[in-house]
Amino acid sequence: MGHHGFIRVLLVDDNTVLRGMMRETLQMDTAMQIVDEAEDGLIAIEKVEVLRPDIVIMDIHMPHVNGIAATKHITTYYPSCVVIGVSTDNDRYTRIEMEKAGSSAFISKEHLESLPEVIKAISRTT
Repeated sequence: MGHHGFIRVLLVDDNTVLRGMMRETLQMDTAMQIVDEAEDGLIAIEKVEVLRPDIVIMDIHMPHVNGIAATKHITTYYPSCVVIGVSTDNDRYTRIEMEKAGSSAFISKEHLESLPEVIKAISRTT
């Protein structure tokens, strides 16, 4: 997976601080390359079209286009792109909706430190 041995990741979250935390967590891992960031689902879709990342880390609750709708679009039109949902809402409904939309995994924002392991595990199976 990925070009030049990197796992190319797009970070999508309307919270700048959380995006920064995700970026820092992933940059510690030499296998990861952050290709860009987006603050809502619409921008995420546009960036996926241009950048074709391997993985999209997708927040659920965002303005304009939410993470569920953006995930559905991305996994429909770019099936090789893997979406991992992240949210403070760790409820069953949110997980089910993200799964229905095509996400491969779901991580609570309280456990962002597990992102690199989850990404690597998914990368090995796709």
